[in-house]
Amino acid sequence: MYKFLYTLLLLILYLTHYCSGQISYPVPFDLNDANYYLTKWDSSSVINPAGTYPPNIMFHQTSKIDPAMNDSMTSDWHCPYNLESKSRIIGLGERGIGFINTSQI
Repeated sequence: MYKFLYTLLLLILYLTHYCSGQISYPVPFDLNDANYYLTKWDSSSVINPAGTYPPNIMFHQTSKIDPAMNDSMTSDWHCPYNLESKSRIIGLGERGIGFINTSQI
């Protein structure tokens, strides 16, 4: 009985963590010390794999199909930066980052 309850508790904790869409926040850059520059972000999964972010930046996403500017984000961005379809964030090298919002196709 205890083993079942323990397993059930672990399952609930796992689902709560991965299905709740936890939002993470990076350490802010102190603009009192210097200006912030994002000089490069590549789409290569070797250089910038899924789940990584530029220094002091975090990308978030929402489960809404067509979000408005004031809609809340629901989870961190965990996709690669070289997707060729769906909504995506693309590393553009020295030109920065591109954001494309499309359907899930």
